Amino acid sequence: MIQSLAFADPIVRSICNRHAAGHQEGDRAFGAIYTILFYIQRRRLRNPGVRSGHMLMKTTQRGMDMMASRGFLDKLIETCPDGIIGIDRKGTVIIFNPAAERLTGRIAQEVLGTMSIQAVYDAPEMAREIKKKIYGQDHGGPGRVEGLEVTVKDVSGKRIPIRLSAALIFENDEEIGSVGFFHDMTVRKEMEEELRRRSITDSLTNLYNRRHFHTTLTEEMTRSYRYENPLCLAVFDLDNFKPFNDTYGHQEGDAIL
Repeated sequence: MIQSLAFADPIVRSICNRHAAGHQEGDRAFGAIYTILFYIQRRRLRNPGVRSGHMLMKTTQRGMDMMASRGFLDKLIETCPDGIIGIDRKGTVIIFNPAAERLTGRIAQEVLGTMSIQAVYDAPEMAREIKKKIYGQDHGGPGRVEGLEVTVKDVSGKRIPIRLSAALIFENDEEIGSVGFFHDMTVRKEMEEELRRRSITDSLTNLYNRRHFHTTLTEEMTRSYRYENPLCLAVFDLDNFKPFNDTYGHQEGDAIL
């Protein structure tokens, strides 16, 4: 299983193989998660000019023993701020951590072993598209995707933007499932939309500003030329506004606007 994962370097494989005994005895879900979590750990430990393998070798034997324990893995999955969802080869959910519960509004006990991963995504066919991307080369693969922005839905049907990183899991060179990390992008998307709104509107009136006017005018002129349709532009002007500002002050003028 470990040798099939391109992102696992030798030091990571040696640590993960110590957990393989429990994995082979049927604890496939946690064996799979263990591999991916060490991948993330390696990325976080990476510093410019220093190989992650060298840094991991500095970890004490006692520390590696602790990280290889089931209790450590349980806590790591439980406290991970991102949703962790693992599926078997048929697409049935077999791992669903507390962050995944918060993200989707679903309870793990009602999901594990019964729900298809297709129910998580906004569009059922999205699961198949992601699987194709995992097998491809364009998103970090083959065998994984990194930073793929997609949309999931919670139990009420609300659409939630997420950034997905996922990987296939192998045992004895046979694919047995996959596991993904679902990072909620809601706050970031809201900030991006607010920044976009501010960039195209006037702060005083909340009307579209000159930048947006020129962009829209260019688009409409292009459309008019393409379809050979006439284009009409209406202009409104507020006469004698300067005397009002001079008489009552700019604050009152702003209120009028």
